[in-house]
Amino acid sequence: MVSVLDMLRSMFVADEPAAKTVAELADNAPANVSMLVNGVKRADLQAVIGDPNWEATIFCPSNKAFRAALFKLKIKITDLYSDKTALLNILSYHTVPGKALAAADLKDGQELTTASQHKLTVHVDKVKGTTIAGDSDAGSVVAADIRAGKAIIHVIDEVLLPPKPTAEL
Repeated sequence: MVSVLDMLRSMFVADEPAAKTVAELADNAPANVSMLVNGVKRADLQAVIGDPNWEATIFCPSNKAFRAALFKLKIKITDLYSDKTALLNILSYHTVPGKALAAADLKDGQELTTASQHKLTVHVDKVKGTTIAGDSDAGSVVAADIRAGKAIIHVIDEVLLPPKPTAEL
């Protein structure tokens, strides 16, 4: 019997070698992560993700996670795509630059600093698996260790919403 994790992994990992860049992987990504891929393209991040030496850990929300977040926020995907600042905030909150962390490198209680300089906390449970917790949301890793160049991608089942900026006094 094939698990959901095996099915998701097979969508990303074929018998072919790993993608040379995150951009190459994005161009061939399955439809279940198309909202994030389209967001990256609309945020003009192709130069970053096209660099074969870019080292990062990316927590990639599935489309189902994006639809749930959009419903919760009461906005349409086109609204998010047209607000480049909000889009960059969300994308950078899902990216840990400078470290390509495989699932085996993620430790319970570990804090990761995102590209937006916020913290994500790793929770590892032998039964429930790995969860990545942000300021107000947490997403379970549903597919891990998808390699693209020097980056590693983990698909999660939740969009992690960055903290709202604090009002200036």
